[in-house]
Amino acid sequence: MTETPLLLHVFPGFGPGGTQLRMVSIINSLGRSFAHRIISLDRNLDAARSLSSAVDVVVEGPLEKPGPMAFRKIAATHRPAAVLTYNWGAIEATLGARIASVCPVIHNECGFLSDEAHALLPRRVWTRRVLLNRIFRTAVTSGTMLNVARREFRLAPNKVQLIRTGVDVARFRPSTDRSARTRWNTDADAVLFGYLGGLRPEKNLSLLIRAFHAAAVPKSKLILAGEGACRAELEHLSKDLGVNDRVILAGHQPDPAGFLAALDVFVMSSLTEQVSNAQLEAMACGLPVICTAVGDSGELLGEAADGCVIASGDETAYTSAIARLGLDEAARETAGAANRIRAVKYYSKDRMVSEYGALFESAVSARHSAMPHTARSRV
Repeated sequence: MTETPLLLHVFPGFGPGGTQLRMVSIINSLGRSFAHRIISLDRNLDAARSLSSAVDVVVEGPLEKPGPMAFRKIAATHRPAAVLTYNWGAIEATLGARIASVCPVIHNECGFLSDEAHALLPRRVWTRRVLLNRIFRTAVTSGTMLNVARREFRLAPNKVQLIRTGVDVARFRPSTDRSARTRWNTDADAVLFGYLGGLRPEKNLSLLIRAFHAAAVPKSKLILAGEGACRAELEHLSKDLGVNDRVILAGHQPDPAGFLAALDVFVMSSLTEQVSNAQLEAMACGLPVICTAVGDSGELLGEAADGCVIASGDETAYTSAIARLGLDEAARETAGAANRIRAVKYYSKDRMVSEYGALFESAVSARHSAMPHTARSRV
């Protein structure tokens, strides 16, 4: 009997963020094709709640003494078919697994935090240039990140692969169910703007609140779903602007499809983004989207981007976009219908899962065919 290939995943944290939930969806969809061991470098393991009980997966963390040598030991002990690491926060695991040289290493670059929102840090760029050209593959989720990997990290063509994020268009679809509004005391005819994601500095949600206040759309509310370090700051800002009765911080939403069904417009104001899972989910639900011109956010919208993609930090333009869609129901319906079509045509979950599965299979095959040679090499 052939042993099920074990994939060892290392995340900076395993909270309910976009990268984590995307990989949970992929793991669930691949079923028993692979076994998985997930290590979180912080104490947040909340994304594990979304893992299917039918999947062979173990989740643990944090490590007592993380570092390259610790990860080398873990890789040597478990001898997985491949090690997968995620973003800069797990780069020491990438190095440790590469030093161990017991299996191929796939690094995933899915986006940047606020410290690299405006410019990449030179030390990190040089580290990526040296290390990522010496592992099996780096997977990226956006055309923007692909360009960064080629231009800034100088990755060879065979060392980087674009796998665009996909959305479950059967689960996320247009709905007339507005029942969730009752939880937020929102009338059926109110215009409800909504955001779904982390309350973190790089999401720049203070701009969103200020623009919503300035737009002053009659009978409108703004609901921010998610948790994060900026919650108290956003609560204070809403109170200072006198809109705390119209800005709702709803916390974590276990049913994002139900949350999105209650909205009229999806909004995001990120300083840095590659491909937002939440934006794709909103598009699949047939919602118009207002976003900032970061990463592939504008490309996702296609023709519906006109007037809805705002330069990052341009509060005046963002205010105008909120006012325009808030006051024009026909424009909302047109943009939302176009977004649904694009999500189904270009960003399906089935395509994404198939491409990741093929990448994992190619790593497993490479381990069987090339590891005797690779085991003799070192960084």
